[in-house]
Amino acid sequence: MAKHFLYFVNWSDGHGTRSNGLYAASLDGDTPKLISSEVEGNALFASGNLLYVRDRTILAQPFDTDGLRARGAAVPLTQQEVDRFFDFWQSGFSVSLDGKLLFPVCGRRSHPARVVRL
Repeated sequence: MAKHFLYFVNWSDGHGTRSNGLYAASLDGDTPKLISSEVEGNALFASGNLLYVRDRTILAQPFDTDGLRARGAAVPLTQQEVDRFFDFWQSGFSVSLDGKLLFPVCGRRSHPARVVRL
């Protein structure tokens, strides 16, 4: 069984032969596969879902790890609460193996972070 990892590519100069987006690659050296050109920034995998941010909302999308492809529509887990760090093309969120999602809530002084269960 191959071991895979996710990574985001932003070919800012526009001269690359690959598309911007989220890719999966194998530690075995197989050719990387474009997962989505709509995901901009970091993504995590937990509880059978890809987790990523779009429009300041964390989304969970069912993901087939054997075929390396999405298996359905993305479902929002938050409502426009997450900031994106443009210098790093990422948003600050983390997820545990048992499906607990932790993220900072932008603009909140009391309770500056939330935990959501997948």
